[in-house]
Amino acid sequence: MSNPDWPKITIVTPSYNQAEYLEETILSVLNQRYPNLEYMVIDGGSNDGSVEIIKKYEAHLSYWVSEKDSGQVDAINKGLSRATGDIVAFLNSDDVYLPGTLIKIVETFRNRPDVYWISAPSLRFAADRVIPEGRHKIKEDKVHWLLACHLAQPSTFWRKSVMDKMGILDPKFHFALDYEYWLRFIFVGGYWVHFLERPLSGYRYHDDSKTVALQERFRQEEKKLYDKYVPMLSRFDQWRFWRARKKRDRDQQLFEVVNVLRTEGRAKAKEAWARAIKADPLNLFTRTGAVVTLRVLTGKA
Repeated sequence: MSNPDWPKITIVTPSYNQAEYLEETILSVLNQRYPNLEYMVIDGGSNDGSVEIIKKYEAHLSYWVSEKDSGQVDAINKGLSRATGDIVAFLNSDDVYLPGTLIKIVETFRNRPDVYWISAPSLRFAADRVIPEGRHKIKEDKVHWLLACHLAQPSTFWRKSVMDKMGILDPKFHFALDYEYWLRFIFVGGYWVHFLERPLSGYRYHDDSKTVALQERFRQEEKKLYDKYVPMLSRFDQWRFWRARKKRDRDQQLFEVVNVLRTEGRAKAKEAWARAIKADPLNLFTRTGAVVTLRVLTGKA
């Protein structure tokens, strides 16, 4: 579908053995009824019926392929490298766009020529709950951005002119691939994101989700991000970052103690508490540490 009166939007969906969710993802894009859409599905050689689903909709796709690749980043980059749209995004094969998303994105870019990329909350579907994720208010402070990824990837779009300058995804990052991209926009390009309050997508949270299953690998790649971007901070901001990171680590250790207390009981919580104190003795002297210590001692989860 192509109407030159509307800016072209390129959407790339990478997929591998996601037949259970793929059709819903494809329909969430096509049912936007956007009049100038370039939609690509890049499949990694699935053997679960995904190809049959893609063929069902191939008349509405600008491009699709099913062939072995080196993973999600490779698949996304194949699509991004072919992108000819004015606005670009990728949508994983277990996520969906909410109705009216593409029109809302175009309206925002048209009304704000000073905006180069946009993000919004995503609705996380987990079991019987729906939880909004992705902050819509965060300071334009590089330290805060390095401490955590504040964006919901499925609800993030950018102008192709930004991608022309910033390049495509870094293949060295398989788990923090989108986070590295956002940091590159900020640290290298000087582009600050524009937040919308309205959720634009749905993120399926299940046991096979990369975010759920591979938290340790995320942490390993997080260190790579620090190695790459912390040196770009001023000396003062580097000090701010490491100070805040140390506090965040302490809080995470203590939150884990509380989680153990809730799920495994007081005995296991005492063991977790001892590990947290050994890892950082300051856990004994913070306000949060004092509260957690009292809860472990009393057994009140």
